[in-house]
Amino acid sequence: MGGLAFAADGLSTPRMPPQVYSTILARAEAILRAHFNLVGHALEAPAKTSHGDVDVLVAEPLNGQMAPGRPTGDLLTKLLGARTWKRMSGNSTYNLALPWPEEFKDDVTEYECEDGAGGDRDTIYESEAPAPEAYHGKDVTRKQTVFEVTTDVSTLAKLSEVKITSSCKPTRPSERYIQVDVNIMPTAAYFNWHIFYQAHGDFWSIIGGIVRRFGLTVSSKGLSVRIAEVEKHNKEQSRVLATNDPDTVLEYMGLDIKRYWLAFKSWDEMLEYVTTCRFHNPAQWKFKNQKIGEAADDEVPDTHQLPSDTMLKHNDRQRAAKRPLYGYWIETYLPAHVDDEPGRSAFLTREEVADDAKQFFGSEYAQKFEERKRKMVRQIGVDKLWAEIRRGLPVEGTEVGYVMKGMKREIVGHHKGELPSDMIEDLELTKKAFAESTFDDVLEWARANWKEVGERQKKLDQAQSSAHLLEKRRRDGLKGDDKNSKTGRN
Repeated sequence: MGGLAFAADGLSTPRMPPQVYSTILARAEAILRAHFNLVGHALEAPAKTSHGDVDVLVAEPLNGQMAPGRPTGDLLTKLLGARTWKRMSGNSTYNLALPWPEEFKDDVTEYECEDGAGGDRDTIYESEAPAPEAYHGKDVTRKQTVFEVTTDVSTLAKLSEVKITSSCKPTRPSERYIQVDVNIMPTAAYFNWHIFYQAHGDFWSIIGGIVRRFGLTVSSKGLSVRIAEVEKHNKEQSRVLATNDPDTVLEYMGLDIKRYWLAFKSWDEMLEYVTTCRFHNPAQWKFKNQKIGEAADDEVPDTHQLPSDTMLKHNDRQRAAKRPLYGYWIETYLPAHVDDEPGRSAFLTREEVADDAKQFFGSEYAQKFEERKRKMVRQIGVDKLWAEIRRGLPVEGTEVGYVMKGMKREIVGHHKGELPSDMIEDLELTKKAFAESTFDDVLEWARANWKEVGERQKKLDQAQSSAHLLEKRRRDGLKGDDKNSKTGRN
C-alpha cells in the first residue's frame, strides 16, 4: 500500500515505482538543503520494487529554531508544493501530500479486482516502468509490467500469481498524491543515528534477534546493555545506553563499517553480511521442537527445520508474518545456513557480554552501568520488602495504613525519641540493616513489631490531627475578632 497518513482524507497515495520515488526524493532534499544544515535519507531495503512514501530526515534549521506546529507545517507545504499536511501530536514528523508529478502521470494505473462470488476486492497498481530485478530466491516471472497487491502484506509471495483479468477494471483516479514525511531531528547526533538505524529496512530487527539473548538492545536511542537483575522489574531502567555513534556500534558488533554504508542488491547479500555479526550462532536455530543436543539417540535431527518457537518472541513471529524480508530470514535463510561457522563471540554468556561491553566502552560506562545496577537492585529490594510486610499483616482497612506508614517512618525516617531506650537500640539495628540492604533482618523485625508500630503511628496521627484542628480554630477565631473589630469601628 502507499502512504497511509491521508487515507482518512480520501487522498489517493498509491505506491511509487522506483523512478518516481527517486525523482521526488531528490527534489525534496534539494529544496530542504536551502533551509537545513543536515538533510538526508536512510539507505533503502534491498530489492525494493516500489515505495509507499518518501522519508526525509533534516536537522539544524539555518534560520534558527523551528517550533513544532502550524508555522513549520505551512512552511514545508509551501516549500515542497504540497496540497496539505498533518502531524501527530507530540511527533516531529510532518506528513505532506504532494501532487503526483505530471511527467509520471501514466506510470501507475489503478485497478479494482473482484475475487469470485465473494466480492473481495484487491487494488492493483500497474507500472509501465522497466521491471526491477526479481527478489533473490523467489521464482517471480516478470514481463514489462510490475503488479503489486496492496491489500496483503505477503505481497512478495503472491507476485507471480497476480493477473489482471476481466474482473479487474481500471479506476485511474483523477488526482493522485505522494506522501512525503519530513522528520525534523532535534540534534545532529540524533540525525546521524536515525540515518544509520533506519537503513536497510529490517536490518536492525534481524540483528536484534541475534543479540537479544546476550542482553544487548539496539533501539531508536542507541546501543544499550540490559541489566539482567533489573529487566523483569523495570524494562526501561534496565537499559544502560552505551553509545549512539553508528561506527562504534558496528565495530562492537564485529560488522564491517564501510560495507554497511553501501546499498545491498539482494536479500541474500544483506543477510550474508548480517551473519558476520560476532554474536551470531547459526546452530542456535537447528531444532524446531527441541533444544540443541536434546534429540533422541535413534533420531537424526532435520537441520533444515524452522527456528524453534522458543527462540522467537511473539513480536518476532508477528514481524515474520507481516514483513517479507524478515520472514525470509526466519523461514528460509536461517534453516539453510545452520551449519555455517559461528561468530567469535557466539558462545559468551550474558554476564560475560556485560563485562565485555564495560571493557569496550570504557571505565566511565562501566561506572554508569554498576551505579544503575546498584541503585535499581536496591529499589527492587525495597519495593519487595514493603510488599512482604504488607502481605503478612493480619489486619485490614485503616489499620494497615497506620502500620505501613509507621514502618516507613521509623525504619527510613526518624522515631523522634518517643521509644524506650531498649527499643531504640533494636530499631537502630534495623535501620542499619535497611541501609545495608539486609532486608531479611528488617522483615524479621517488622513481623515482630508491626502491632506496636501501628499503635504508635495511630497515636501520632491523632495527635497531629488534633493539633491541626486547634490551629484552624485559632486562625478562624482571629479572623472573627478582626472582622468584629472592623465592624465596631464602622
